[in-house]
Amino acid sequence: MIILIGAYLFFVFCFFKFFNKFSIILDIYDVPDNRKLHEKKISLAGGVYLFICIYAYLIVAIIFDANNIEYLFKIRTEYFNFLIFSFLFFIIGFIDDKKNISSNIKIVLFFILILFAVSIDPRLNVEILYFSFIENKILLQNFSVIFTIFSIFIFINALNMYDGSNGQLGLYSLIFIIYISYKFNSLLTLNLIIPLIFFLYLNFKNFSFAGNSGSYFLGFFFSYMVLKIYEFDFIKSDEIVLLMFYPVVELVRLFFFRIYNNKNPFLADRSHIHHILQNSKLSNNKIQIILFLINALPLIVYELTRINILFFLLINIIVYYMIVSKKLFFQKNKQ
Repeated sequence: MIILIGAYLFFVFCFFKFFNKFSIILDIYDVPDNRKLHEKKISLAGGVYLFICIYAYLIVAIIFDANNIEYLFKIRTEYFNFLIFSFLFFIIGFIDDKKNISSNIKIVLFFILILFAVSIDPRLNVEILYFSFIENKILLQNFSVIFTIFSIFIFINALNMYDGSNGQLGLYSLIFIIYISYKFNSLLTLNLIIPLIFFLYLNFKNFSFAGNSGSYFLGFFFSYMVLKIYEFDFIKSDEIVLLMFYPVVELVRLFFFRIYNNKNPFLADRSHIHHILQNSKLSNNKIQIILFLINALPLIVYELTRINILFFLLINIIVYYMIVSKKLFFQKNKQ
């Protein structure tokens, strides 16, 4: 295990050192427009960096340390299922970064890929919902596959929409991996924060963004991880809701807000939570601290106190409402 981690750290660092050359070779950039704050084109190779580092680590772990990763992959079919479909989501994102695939095509592709992934690996299906505040279990029965497909689809898109300002996706991903690793006491998964830390440096320095390749891959990977450990009862349904709350509720709000205003719900605009905070004249560092705290604090306090999780969900709803309605004190003072 120590040798594996050491080799992995060396690989990630070397890759990081040669990132500029790698970025030039890929030649994918986010070009500024009237919706974006950056004034020059920024490399989107950060998503490729994350994919290669995480993907390579999982392959090596499967080959040399399979016992410590069996919670994700019990049989060889599941190995290939994950590797193939996570790669396909990455490829769709990479092409989207290059060519801008239409939202309708992406919707169809996502549903097809998720359907095949769930069909090949039935252990991904959520058949029972366990809530910590309810004694009885909710049996999904015939709705199991549909529920699973829509859950994965919603989270992939939610994570993509949540990636909007420097540090936002990376910091949320750190919270996600650390919390999931804590729930089932896995050092193996915790090692995945190493490339995220290097990516965050590039991202905060405005050298690179994750792009669609990074967000689609991470969205599928995180969904896969949660579904696998949920099967072993390491995490409850309401804890997953708390962990995924802000990206998902942001997706839902934007979807209905855009429909209400006769806009394409998948067409980008400046209505995201980070845009609202930016309009309050807050620096990006302050915005990221706020977003980090509202995602991390409820999880930390819940794990320390074990107070009814409904309390934290209610607090999340109130805080989210206050941010998007500009009722927080730091927003009032900046108007």
